[in-house]
Amino acid sequence: MMESRFFLAKRYAQAFLNLFALQYGHIEKINAAISYFADHAELFSLLKVPLLDPRLKINALEDCLISRFGLPSEFKQLIELLVKQKRSYLIADVLKQVIQMYQSRQGIELFTISSCPELGQLQEKRITDFLNDKTHHTIMCHMKLDKDLIAGIRMQSNEHLWEYSVKQQLARIQALINDHKD
Repeated sequence: MMESRFFLAKRYAQAFLNLFALQYGHIEKINAAISYFADHAELFSLLKVPLLDPRLKINALEDCLISRFGLPSEFKQLIELLVKQKRSYLIADVLKQVIQMYQSRQGIELFTISSCPELGQLQEKRITDFLNDKTHHTIMCHMKLDKDLIAGIRMQSNEHLWEYSVKQQLARIQALINDHKD
């Protein structure tokens, strides 16, 4: 079921992006909506209730996505289609797919950069340049302080992972020790 849900969401996202031109500035707003839906999972239970008037579902989703998060009015058609086809519960999954497809089409790769200690602007620029050189994509970074790394850095996207940290080295040593015990 989860797999078919993923493919359904992907198809809706693909159709949406084929019809409407999304702008880079919308990505942050879509992410905010996705976070909201993640924090309010009970909304999906309500969206699945067949007895609720479809107009009520449409108004609620439009109010949430367009009024609250400032998404463009083109999202109204997506909302109406999902509600009409009794798939409004897919909205967060579709939004995630919209972001992934948009980034892929635009050659954008989102990395989470975890480090210990905190990085300065020059270090962040060097990391971004490194990632840009290695991936040949436009790089967007989300910086995160991770004291569990002990010392080092971890750069991860949906497609790539680079890590050099004491935590990683300790894990390798532990794996070697475990291999020699067997």
